[in-house]
Amino acid sequence: MRKKSHSIRTTLFITTTAFFGLFVLLTAVSVISLYVFSVGEILNEQISESSKQVINNYETYFNNAILVSDSIQNKVNNYDIRQNKVAFADYLDDIMSLRTEINTLAFYDGDGKLIANDNKSNPIEDALLEDFFIKANEEPLINNFSKLNMNDNKYYITISKYAAFNKGLEHGVIRIDFDFSKIVESIANTNLGTTGHIVIFDKNYKVIYSSFPLNIDQDIDALQSIVLGNKSEIINGVDYNIYVSTITNTTRKVGIFTNRETISNAIRTFIATFVSISVIFVIGFIILTLFISARLSNPLRLLKSEMTKVESLNYDVHTYTTTRGSKEVEELDDSFKQMMLRIKTLTGKLIEEQENQKKSELKALQNQINPHFLYNTLDSIIYMIDSGKSEVAEKMITALSKFFRISISRGKTIIPFRDEFEHAKNYLLIQKLRFEDKFEYSFTIDERIYDYYTIKLILQPIIENAIAHGLKEYQGVGKIEIIGTIENNLIHIAIKDNGYGMLQSKIDQIYESFKDPSIHEGVGIKNIYERLKIYYGEEANVVIESTLDVGTTIHIYIPTEGAKRHEP
Repeated sequence: MRKKSHSIRTTLFITTTAFFGLFVLLTAVSVISLYVFSVGEILNEQISESSKQVINNYETYFNNAILVSDSIQNKVNNYDIRQNKVAFADYLDDIMSLRTEINTLAFYDGDGKLIANDNKSNPIEDALLEDFFIKANEEPLINNFSKLNMNDNKYYITISKYAAFNKGLEHGVIRIDFDFSKIVESIANTNLGTTGHIVIFDKNYKVIYSSFPLNIDQDIDALQSIVLGNKSEIINGVDYNIYVSTITNTTRKVGIFTNRETISNAIRTFIATFVSISVIFVIGFIILTLFISARLSNPLRLLKSEMTKVESLNYDVHTYTTTRGSKEVEELDDSFKQMMLRIKTLTGKLIEEQENQKKSELKALQNQINPHFLYNTLDSIIYMIDSGKSEVAEKMITALSKFFRISISRGKTIIPFRDEFEHAKNYLLIQKLRFEDKFEYSFTIDERIYDYYTIKLILQPIIENAIAHGLKEYQGVGKIEIIGTIENNLIHIAIKDNGYGMLQSKIDQIYESFKDPSIHEGVGIKNIYERLKIYYGEEANVVIESTLDVGTTIHIYIPTEGAKRHEP
């Protein structure tokens, strides 16, 4: 007795679905884990490098300011400023010409009186009670930096330094006003995420500058807990990475607050998107598996049913080795034994049926045209009516009516070229209304072509591909051109679009599918190619030209001699 076997459909569905589901699960876990880890590592590295670069910019700025201060201090150490005011002012002007970020250079004596300044600025005459003068005398060994001030909508910072002059016989204070606007601009241009910001503060945690002043109190609390280095902290519901460093040669510190929420959102979005796509992919695969398994098993069942008819004939069956396999194969094997006796008779009949078979193939190939266009168009019409766009809906209904009237053509396979172009125009009008003028189209047709006939539905599938694959996600206005000419006894129809184009490898695959029935690349174009070859012979052809980001042109060639024929 034979062991009961499962059908091909059941076996194929269970095994492929199980393996594919496991594969998708393992892939999802691996990809998500790798993505989260990689993003975290990259984020930390980017934050660290970005923060160091910001600190380096500040240090460069302040070091340049200190260099100017030290240069002036060395100059005045053995220099009698009072006796050489004009020369000293020229010296200050030379410094300002080299350092355009300096707004003011001035020197005050020990009583706060202005001794000399550059020729462009107009500093105060008495600085005895000014903060910069007081701080310079309180801390004579360092350069003192003021808080940020604003003048004429520009930020500037004052540097003051205690300095001896006139061979050490007197002492005074150097004042330098530096433009801080470029640093503020660089802060604004630093990519720290939404609400990311930078805080400059002194040793007493007094804020000198903040690019986001709304969080000052919370920022200071966080900065006091860090001192130096990195730390992650949530402030007002926002997850920040905080990097703190001291500006070299100053008592100032910089706190860089980078918003991590953008990365967190990106990770969550990636996981949700990937899981959703995986689920959709699995569902799609299950549907595809059901479809494929049905396609594999149903023909065998039908063939077995047809072969069973042969069994009714009383012919002797020769000894035949039984084939083992699935349930369908075993049943097919029993029927095949009977079919073998009828092969010679059937061979003769096949020759007579070849011509009829060509017509059947032509109609079968033509029936491959995708019917979903009707459903999508009807959905669009309903949407237009619901949206109050009755005029647009009316145009779509009219175009759809003309479209299917020509498609049916009273059952005729061969129609005038005029009808084929009209059919394409109605299709384009419907799609143009559906996609709300996201593309334009034009027809440039040699009038002589209207006197010829063609197998129907050779333009619409190509136009459909151009819209779906070339223009659907196109940024800008897409263009489709249909050009018809007659040259060298060939009718040449070119369908051009300015979409994304195709790789040469993709074009080669489509060409290969023309020759190999097992390859299903470019089903629409392949369908047209096969129908043209069946009806018009080898002179008919389909040629593809495409350039990435420029567009695609499909060329159809039909011999004029064959195009004279039409159905009665």
